[in-house]
Amino acid sequence: MHLSYRGVQYDADLAAVETVQSPTSGMYRGARFSFRIPRRKLPDHGTLRLSYRGAAYEAHL
Repeated sequence: MHLSYRGVQYDADLAAVETVQSPTSGMYRGARFSFRIPRRKLPDHGTLRLSYRGAAYEAHL
């Protein structure tokens, strides 16, 4: 995919993720929609322990 940001052009390699139709669906402003979920669980990249203004929290990557 060819993209640009502030005049700098670059190519992005997007990973293809196989999906399947989810049994969950809904309606928003009269339009029906349904979700697609990944066929396989995506890999877990770990957790970062961070703090902001003294408050500790974890960021899941």
